[in-house]
Amino acid sequence: MKKILFVASSPAMSSYTAGFLQSLAFSKLINPIVLIFLEHDDNRANEEIYASYGLENIDLSNIYIYKYPKNKLFIHVFYFKNIIKVKEVANTTQCSIIHFLTQDTFLAYHLNLFKGNDTYYTVHDLEEHTAAVGKLGKIKRFLFLTMKDQWVIKNVDRLVTSSQHQFISLKSMFPYKKVFQHNMPSLVTPAIIRGTEEVPELIGINNYVLFFGRIEAYKGIENLYNVFLKYRNKLHIKLVIAGKGSIYFKRHLAAEENIIFINRFIRESEMNSLFNKAKIVVLPYTSATQSAVTSFSYHYVKPMIVSDLEGLRDTAINFETALLFNADKKEDLLEKLINLLADEKLYNYMCECIAKEKDNVYGSELLRNQIENIYLNNR
Repeated sequence: MKKILFVASSPAMSSYTAGFLQSLAFSKLINPIVLIFLEHDDNRANEEIYASYGLENIDLSNIYIYKYPKNKLFIHVFYFKNIIKVKEVANTTQCSIIHFLTQDTFLAYHLNLFKGNDTYYTVHDLEEHTAAVGKLGKIKRFLFLTMKDQWVIKNVDRLVTSSQHQFISLKSMFPYKKVFQHNMPSLVTPAIIRGTEEVPELIGINNYVLFFGRIEAYKGIENLYNVFLKYRNKLHIKLVIAGKGSIYFKRHLAAEENIIFINRFIRESEMNSLFNKAKIVVLPYTSATQSAVTSFSYHYVKPMIVSDLEGLRDTAINFETALLFNADKKEDLLEKLINLLADEKLYNYMCECIAKEKDNVYGSELLRNQIENIYLNNR
């Protein structure tokens, strides 16, 4: 079996990491060694962390957990400790192959320390997303994330992506590199599957249109919000916007009788309740390189309405698992909402398609085979 060290330094991407690692739990070709970086105040028991990261079926002696210091300056500026920790675990476990899974930008300018290793880097966002931040925020984002991410992408020999269109772009940009693609891992963790907690804000409320995810400008949430606001007499259903983040658009509280904001972190234990009670899921993004939020729609068998963007077409199949709409036209979003809500035959057909396509899009065995082939063809 190939011994591989998987590094996940971004706690915000724990669900992605979980989906990836879950698929390898029963691999006969890969022996995964896992290094997880957590926030300093993450006080969960190890069992909870293992469930959240999909590690329950991985040898516990192969799991290493490191907590960041409290001061974020040390994370972004004095980050050499992160590199030392990776080298330490690689040496201890005698791993010659290291795969950085979660935009681990501390690698930037220090790749020479891994010259003796086969190093892989997962590319999540080849193009930067729009962010509703001020000038200082944009500068910090560029210096601490975008610039470093781009440097690593240019200098690592082996690149991995879950996006078909990013795979094509990377192959074109770097014809001399090894570039690999696998399906997007599902974000549905064991902790989510076991969840029994009700969402308190939705007690007694069912059959709603759901947006789920962190509130960010590139996700086009204001367009969905404004459609429900403007056409509330045509849309006889509630809109639920669930996710943490700063609401960057102007709200009209007096007219929100059919809109519910749950502007907080949604716990894994609440996800079953949130999605089971929804009727359809909407991804109104204005830009996207990829999105694994669709994995929830496949798991809970919920038809989707999705912006017709190249980065979303990998998992949103038009008129089968989703209705695609023009992200620049609110009227097109309205039309798709009305059509799907009114046409029961179409709705049921899409549910059947989702159930049928689930394993082709988010199947764990298929993903495991794809990931195994990456390391078998690494030369």
